[in-house]
Amino acid sequence: MLYICGMNRFAERIKGIRKLHKLSQKELAERAGISVTTLNRIENGENCDIRTIEKIEKALETDLY
Repeated sequence: MLYICGMNRFAERIKGIRKLHKLSQKELAERAGISVTTLNRIENGENCDIRTIEKIEKALETDLY
């Protein structure tokens, strides 16, 4: 199942929280168990799988919605 996260607000929220935690994309990707390429695409508003969002939420210890 794909979650449409093409909205810039969602992408900006992930990026903002990541920066608030002072994490690079590489650091967050490693914590979440995803590739840096995947995280970069998500932060640029591309579609992503809901499981990937859940991994990012867990890595950031926050809800993204």
